[in-house]
Amino acid sequence: MSPENNRERWPATVSVALIMVNGDGSLLLVHKRKTDQWSLPAGGLQKGENGEQAAFREAREETGLGPDDFERPFLINPDVLFITGNTKTSVGLLYIMRLKVGWREQRLMSDSNEEVDLVRPFSRLEIEKLLDHPETIYKPEFNKFALERALNWLVDF
Repeated sequence: MSPENNRERWPATVSVALIMVNGDGSLLLVHKRKTDQWSLPAGGLQKGENGEQAAFREAREETGLGPDDFERPFLINPDVLFITGNTKTSVGLLYIMRLKVGWREQRLMSDSNEEVDLVRPFSRLEIEKLLDHPETIYKPEFNKFALERALNWLVDF
């Protein structure tokens, strides 16, 4: 048997999360309608999609923002998170995007998005408070880790 045939394949579910930095240094979070919890805009990669394509699709789907709403470069190379615990996601790609214009709280129409009903900026202090209450975070095994990483990234961004 050749060495190539001996390689064990690792089954992985890959998700993309977006750190969207507002002009004032706040981060955009989305409110999940069904669970009454907050998260970064995020979602799974679809068949045939790369990470950047998934990032822009999720930005559009969950916030209504498109490529023209972000400064160039649109995306900074992703941070790769390996997620353990009770979650379907085993690999997370965490991208950072800076908005061109300031964003205020925006309630999304129910017919435009089944998952998200509100998008709003969170200050560093608000995110720290959110992290102290993981029950308010959607899929905390992924989003809590991603939000902690986002706060670290903001220091250098």
